[in-house]
Amino acid sequence: MMNNAIWAEKYRPEVLEDFICSDKVKLKFQEYIDNQSIDHLLLYSPPGCGKTSLAKILTTSIECDVLYIKIKNFAMSMGNYDLKICILDEADGLSIHAMQALRPIMEFTSSHTRFILTANYPQKIIDPIKSRCQMFEFKSFSKKQVVKRLLDILGKDGIEYELEDVV
Repeated sequence: MMNNAIWAEKYRPEVLEDFICSDKVKLKFQEYIDNQSIDHLLLYSPPGCGKTSLAKILTTSIECDVLYIKIKNFAMSMGNYDLKICILDEADGLSIHAMQALRPIMEFTSSHTRFILTANYPQKIIDPIKSRCQMFEFKSFSKKQVVKRLLDILGKDGIEYELEDVV
């Protein structure tokens, strides 16, 4: 039997079409992709709802340089593209001092650098950071959505199953 973490990576959605979210959110993110530009974003939800997956989808769908760490040096350096995107995964774990240091970097580099922050607890993100981001909340998946995805994965891997074991 395959480890759940391995399945999570193997079947992580790679294109917006495969990402589970509301039509309204999907349309907005398709607009970002079509325009090849985004706002600063704060994606927040309980663990496992797709924040990091969506950040990865965006950064592979938009011509940009991407960095998960070393934010200040990356944001202020020259890149291969006109746009840079910094992903701060689990930004709610940053200290107050780190968030206060991030704010001027976001302001100073906003002409060519965007930030995508993910958080399980958006209330831990300081207001000056939140005010610079478009905020999107993701809900936990419905049982129907999970079962549909599991059936798709089992089919793709050719794994035999009993339907009552999945539902």
